[in-house]
Amino acid sequence: MRILEMKRRLTDRRVKWCPVTFIEWYGGKEMKMLITSGTSIWTSGEKGELVWTKWVLIKDPSGKLDHVPLACTDLEATIQNIARFFVRRCRSKSPSQKFVATLG
Repeated sequence: MRILEMKRRLTDRRVKWCPVTFIEWYGGKEMKMLITSGTSIWTSGEKGELVWTKWVLIKDPSGKLDHVPLACTDLEATIQNIARFFVRRCRSKSPSQKFVATLG
């Protein structure tokens, strides 16, 4: 069974979104976002190997910012830790635009 494509998931009314607040967003502002997650099997590499992944999708409820799809092969990882890893990685790439995620 195929899951909804991430692009379709953004507008599908059946998808359950959880509100989150990112603090110290670009420019030091708080940003309220929506998040949803799940697990699926994706194909990987040239050999088409099947890989279980936990995915997280973050979207701006105002629609002004691009959505952020994240995937992790560690099925034990929490949604919060997946988002935190993304935040740390972005922070290290662009120190002038640092932000910290707070998931409630």
